[in-house]
Amino acid sequence: MHHFDFIEYHISNKDVLQNKIHVHNDSYEILQVIRGEGTFLIGETAYPFVPGALYLTKAVQLHCTHANENSTYIRSKLAVNATYLEKVLETLEISPYIYPLFEKSGQHIPLSPKAAEQVDNRFKKMHEYYQEKTPDANTKLILSLIEILLICKSETSNAEQKNESISDPLISRTIKYINLNISSDLTIDMIAKEVFSSKYYLCRSFKKILGISIMKYILNQRLTLAKEQLINTNNKCSDIAMSTGFSSFSYFCRAFKEEEGISPTTYRKLHGKQF
Repeated sequence: MHHFDFIEYHISNKDVLQNKIHVHNDSYEILQVIRGEGTFLIGETAYPFVPGALYLTKAVQLHCTHANENSTYIRSKLAVNATYLEKVLETLEISPYIYPLFEKSGQHIPLSPKAAEQVDNRFKKMHEYYQEKTPDANTKLILSLIEILLICKSETSNAEQKNESISDPLISRTIKYINLNISSDLTIDMIAKEVFSSKYYLCRSFKKILGISIMKYILNQRLTLAKEQLINTNNKCSDIAMSTGFSSFSYFCRAFKEEEGISPTTYRKLHGKQF
């Protein structure tokens, strides 16, 4: 049985989750950009696409990609079960060595051409292993993943220096303020004042970097947090709507159905945990 949700190699079709803020509740995700222009939002930081670079997100971490429409976006990516990976790293006694890769200082890792090629080769092998039905397929997959992580670790010193200059401080401040006040009645004027920017410049910069408007980001964020509660709690739907900043329960239900195609109640029945 594979402990990987998916492994994709050099895919170029449109990402169905593009511009859609989401989380993987039980998985770590690793993505390598092969070609393209755009940004990858991880938490509160927007990183530009860098060919060959890796982008790492841990379980239950908000993230989304925005690929520019006038460029061809090619990437390889995988998602591995969080509990399984953590157990393997602990067994090998390399957890303290690897875990920092999934923190802010290592989530975007530019690679040297040689390292990028090494990672690309391992992604290709993992994609082949993923198709196998042999008993040792999962062992080969996890060993290849550990090789990728060790390559990442050897590159992090250089990557950390580059990370200091690639994230946009205005966008980071804006996202941080929104996330901290997501349950409040947020307006563009209020946000612009808090991040010391004109609302026109802020709106243009935000849309240019992330590919979505500030208000769309807020809506996506609220819906993502609401889905987490629908899955992991037995809170009333009306209470969830209020706690995630929706002005009314009816608006929450309407926005949720427009986004997911089903009502919050149906979503909980399909995906929620039993209490």
